[in-house]
Amino acid sequence: MTVIDLGNNVVVNQQFNPASTTATANATAVDVDGYAYAIICIQLGDLHATETVTFSVQSAATNGGTYTTCDKLGSDAGSADASTAALSNAADNTQLMISVNLNHTQSFLRVRAVHSGSNAQIYGVNMVLMPTYTGDADTPSFSI
Repeated sequence: MTVIDLGNNVVVNQQFNPASTTATANATAVDVDGYAYAIICIQLGDLHATETVTFSVQSAATNGGTYTTCDKLGSDAGSADASTAALSNAADNTQLMISVNLNHTQSFLRVRAVHSGSNAQIYGVNMVLMPTYTGDADTPSFSI
């Protein structure tokens, strides 16, 4: 059985610092060449009572290029966007995850947070990049 050393092969990138944010924003894009999967971890704090925030995972061929919304893991091209519904204060203090197969994206990946208004929304977003498994045909185990 092949062991994948996650401690030395997984990359964690903070897309949005946990903070109170009042406007639509794009995170800094990350070069995902050489990785197979991305897990987007969204931690929600207090969301505004009458406004919403929506998160989407986007990719582009070049850093700063034209970004389009990716597909979720396991989706055929164009069948299911890697985005959340419009989140309101009913989602306060919860966590969400979006999985993306990087074999179906372009080279640069980012998260976009779209606000419906200008009041404070509290959240943080991390991106975890997983390596491509190129070992034997056995099911890999993971070492942390």
